[in-house]
Amino acid sequence: MFDHYIGLGLNCEVAVQLRRVSGCPRAHVFDWQLTLQRSLVHVLRTDFADYFQLDNLVVSENRRHVLDTATGLEFHHLFTQNYDGTILPQRMVREYPKVRARADHLVRRWRETVASDQSALYVRRDPGDDLTADDMVELRDVLRECYPTHRFAVLWARDVRDEEGVTQLDDGIFEAQVPVLRPREEFWQGDAAAWDRLYPLLQRLPVLAGV
Repeated sequence: MFDHYIGLGLNCEVAVQLRRVSGCPRAHVFDWQLTLQRSLVHVLRTDFADYFQLDNLVVSENRRHVLDTATGLEFHHLFTQNYDGTILPQRMVREYPKVRARADHLVRRWRETVASDQSALYVRRDPGDDLTADDMVELRDVLRECYPTHRFAVLWARDVRDEEGVTQLDDGIFEAQVPVLRPREEFWQGDAAAWDRLYPLLQRLPVLAGV
């Protein structure tokens, strides 16, 4: 059993469901973000050096999220939206100090976790089948490289292809089959019943020990 279950994207479903099934409402730095593989790897390897800097933030073309042009991360649900779901650039600037303070707090939490003797399962949701097994190996290796003493494992939570369950792909890397409710836009929080079935399996996964 892991001490922490931490979402790494790709979308917000992971944060919603991990908090619910684990009973732990603790927030983590990559919650409420769309995290492409290259963006996540960049942020980890640079230790958040250019992460969420105001000069690099722009409101998206449809004005429904904020894009970090330095990292490629998309931030959702962090800034106040209008009644129609859009974000005003001037409101983003006004609210940035408060949101930045929270981000700094979560970055400190991340650093404390990876430096501790506690274990973590990092979950990457992949509802669009955009990732590959090589991406999961890269993520594991980056985590090992950046945090050599950290005890962790990586879970690749994909759409159901064959049947639900969890299989091991490599040392510290596991693949889970999780149903996706359609339409995705309406059920963006995912299938709660499917995560209820998955969570007991996650508790039995082995931890990849640090060096």
